[in-house]
Amino acid sequence: MSASALRRQLEELLQLILRERELAKSLDIEALGALQTEKEALLGALGEAVQGESAPELKELAARVREENRRNAYLFWSALGFIRSTMEFLGLQATPPGYGARGSSPRPSGGGLILSGRV
Repeated sequence: MSASALRRQLEELLQLILRERELAKSLDIEALGALQTEKEALLGALGEAVQGESAPELKELAARVREENRRNAYLFWSALGFIRSTMEFLGLQATPPGYGARGSSPRPSGGGLILSGRV
């Protein structure tokens, strides 16, 4: 792969990653899905071409792509943790109080009415 083609693909990937972050912030799930398909195709086309490249400007661009992608990964990881803790909290809140056959209060299983679809 020529250096100019590699540079063009890296710049395109960088733009996709930046757009991915904006779509994640706006919670546009459909557009994120379409972008993911486009990103996977571009990553497949890049393959190992970046590893064998020795031009400093391309290495710098690849490092920026890597850093922006890590930022997105951290954003997604943080969002996932927030969603998990929120669902756990809601599951505990939505579980109606009750007593077992022996008069003891059973511990909630974490699903609750919201996750089961009975609300």
